[in-house]
Amino acid sequence: MAALLATVLAADPATGAVVPPIIGPAIDGRPGFAALRDPTSPDGWAHAMGPGQFLPATWARWATLAPGRPKAFAPDPNKLWDAACSAGRKLCADRPQMGDLRAAILGYNRSQSYYAEVWAQAIAYGMAPDGSASAGLPGSPVVAPGPGRSFPGDASLVVNAALAQLGVAYQWGGITPGVALDCSGLVVVAYRATGIELPRTTAGQIGVGVPVPPGEELLPGDLVFFRGGRPTHDLGHVAIYAGDGLMVIAPRTGEVVSLRPVPTTALQAVRRVVRVGG
Repeated sequence: MAALLATVLAADPATGAVVPPIIGPAIDGRPGFAALRDPTSPDGWAHAMGPGQFLPATWARWATLAPGRPKAFAPDPNKLWDAACSAGRKLCADRPQMGDLRAAILGYNRSQSYYAEVWAQAIAYGMAPDGSASAGLPGSPVVAPGPGRSFPGDASLVVNAALAQLGVAYQWGGITPGVALDCSGLVVVAYRATGIELPRTTAGQIGVGVPVPPGEELLPGDLVFFRGGRPTHDLGHVAIYAGDGLMVIAPRTGEVVSLRPVPTTALQAVRRVVRVGG
């Protein structure tokens, strides 16, 4: 969706008309796609439409004319204001306000990586990490816990945010989501999804949270450390434990963020930053 929105050249401030119109690829059963036929489409296949990326059937169910638009007009998925109002109506399911925020987002697009991206962006706009309205300034994450302290939160958000970066190129010093990340940059980006701001470097990250003793069960969201860095040294490489013996890691130059088995024999330290409960 982000790639599609990047094609927007302009939106008319009066009507919200997006130029050029955004039409997604044919949902024609190719690998990674469902097969959804649409007899009204020139190629016979459904396409997601507009900045809200509505499928035709979804648009037909929730289409809403934005306030202030002439009543004689029909809702248009390529009018930004109509798309925003229709998305809000769908997310709230015609209720006065949204109920289960996580369920609403996944109902819009049943993708865990999509959910993680939306949640992280909402926090950047000022939502609190628990999904409630925040009294803080937009984009102001919670300060990370110092040594010997962990932070109550939802570690699944950390893992999902890290998984959303799968396939992103490794670049030493990289900290740009979706573009380039190094190992500690991936950790910073993933933890921001819960509102926690961690130190930028692996050397700083080894000092946060609480140590997990050798042999103790790893939990999703734990930081796992190995030899690495430039030059290679102890505790110079970090990844995020994802569960089931796997970790999300930005490996090295020429590779991409990947989901890999934890090399337990090479594991040097584990830090737990997020704990369940208060």
